[in-house]
Amino acid sequence: MPINDTRSAPDRRFFLKAGGAVCLSVALSGCLGIDLSGLSPEQLKGSGKSYSTSGARKLINSLRSSRGLQTVSSDSALQTAARNQARLMARHQKMQHTTAPGTRFSVRMKKVGYSSAAGENIASGYDTIEKTIDAWMRSPPHRKILLERRFSRFGIAVARDDKTGRPYWALVMGA
Repeated sequence: MPINDTRSAPDRRFFLKAGGAVCLSVALSGCLGIDLSGLSPEQLKGSGKSYSTSGARKLINSLRSSRGLQTVSSDSALQTAARNQARLMARHQKMQHTTAPGTRFSVRMKKVGYSSAAGENIASGYDTIEKTIDAWMRSPPHRKILLERRFSRFGIAVARDDKTGRPYWALVMGA
């Protein structure tokens, strides 16, 4: 028969409430496509995410430099375009370049003020940036965008579907 110790009840309630608040804040940050680039690995622990703009840049630059290509740097307009696309896909629960009327890539690039050559990779279901980039490298059309010689800038984002938590990734690279 279980022992009913009322002294521990407040502690359990506190931890349940705190745990619920943490889960809610993680869920909300994911579905809103919050940029996690400023968070340390410790801050990301338990959120189901492994992502930072600097980490993505290091991975992409390693792939590019090993092939004799120039490295890339983060671009605020491309970051905005990637964030908007990731959020749109998560909201519509669709991994598509055009998920709603008026969301063609060229239209989205104009909206963020980017007029140079650019390309976009999208993905869904991968929990880490490493797995996402690995999948793109195994796909010839996606690899072509990652390794395009003209590209010197990028933006990358992940957003989670607020119902299932499924991650939607968008990478935009430009000249």
